[in-house]
Amino acid sequence: PEHTRYRAVLMRYFGAAPVRDMEPRLRQWANRLIDRVFDEGRCDFLERLGAPFPVSVFMELMGMPLERFDEFRAIVLEYFSKTTVERRLKLQETFMAIMMEIFEDRRRAPRDDMATGLVTAEVRGQKLTDEELRSMGFLLFIAGLDTVANALTFAFRHLAMDAPLQRRLAAEPHRIPDFVEESLRRYAVVNQTRIVKKETVIKGAHFREGDMVCCPLTLAGLDDRVNPEPEKFDIDRPERKHITFSYGPHVCIGNILARAEMRVFTEEWLKRVDSFRIVPGTKLEWRGGGVMSLAELPVEWTPRKSAA
Repeated sequence: PEHTRYRAVLMRYFGAAPVRDMEPRLRQWANRLIDRVFDEGRCDFLERLGAPFPVSVFMELMGMPLERFDEFRAIVLEYFSKTTVERRLKLQETFMAIMMEIFEDRRRAPRDDMATGLVTAEVRGQKLTDEELRSMGFLLFIAGLDTVANALTFAFRHLAMDAPLQRRLAAEPHRIPDFVEESLRRYAVVNQTRIVKKETVIKGAHFREGDMVCCPLTLAGLDDRVNPEPEKFDIDRPERKHITFSYGPHVCIGNILARAEMRVFTEEWLKRVDSFRIVPGTKLEWRGGGVMSLAELPVEWTPRKSAA
């Protein structure tokens, strides 16, 4: 229940109205990144577009120095890779130290960014403590620098293999939100962990108090009781159910921004690219864990004549 206090602070930045106001900047970032690779005709979508887009948006929102992009991205990639518990805890401390460095700087020299907003905010008459700032900074860091990057890359992996869908979305851009939502359903990337509060038995499985449980959110979207033919990617589903952003009072606070980023990038990409595909001969590698990811996504494209 105490999380409500923290959500109240963050909704000032992640609610529908502030995200709507951010859309012009989202389009600028999308086109800035596409400009960098457009004439090359091919690139690794993940590292040149899929990750830099949401990560750059988040870093600008938070007020993090963009020149440290490679450093921050490397930390996140190692954190979610196959590594030791000791190393992961060390990286976690590194995250928190970076965020506290930023928060301390804003206390000395406030700016117009979310880091300043967090250190100056008062909720119920109290400012956030250093420990609260460390925890919130850690969560924002790993979420802002990894999850949307992977969700967008999985969406574009599918789109790269579906030329008819590319043509349809280019002709009917108003259906792009349906494409985003279907991709979120079909390719959810987060596996949440929860701790059992009291002993119980579900479907013959014995859960003991204190057990840690992994909850793969992808499975909810693949439940054929709520989504007929769940493995089929269909933007025309009359009804679509998933819990990719969790649900209820703990629904992911960044879900509105994530959806907007995926929609805007797809819109801007299809305005400029006539068709694209995964580079022939590519064997894609995957990463499991708390956040699922592709190791890379090499794509090649043909520009639209109007965009060439």
